[in-house]
Amino acid sequence: MTESIVRMIKKYRELEILCVDHCEVTDDICSFIFRNFENTKLQFLNISWNQISGDCLDLIKEVLLLNQDMEKLAMQHNKFG
Repeated sequence: MTESIVRMIKKYRELEILCVDHCEVTDDICSFIFRNFENTKLQFLNISWNQISGDCLDLIKEVLLLNQDMEKLAMQHNKFG
């Protein structure tokens, strides 16, 4: 599944909505998805209800910096502690 998400993100550079909520996303998966994230048109990112910890916050921050016009970010119910 993770590789499919990465291929889709790379193929659709104008992607506006990315929802990976309730997908059992761990820090490793988060890193794999967002490590080389280049999309700049995201309007909505949903990474809620996963297993992501504070270790991935820098990667998420980079996604936000690339997408400063993003309208909505959902990331509740993770392990940010």
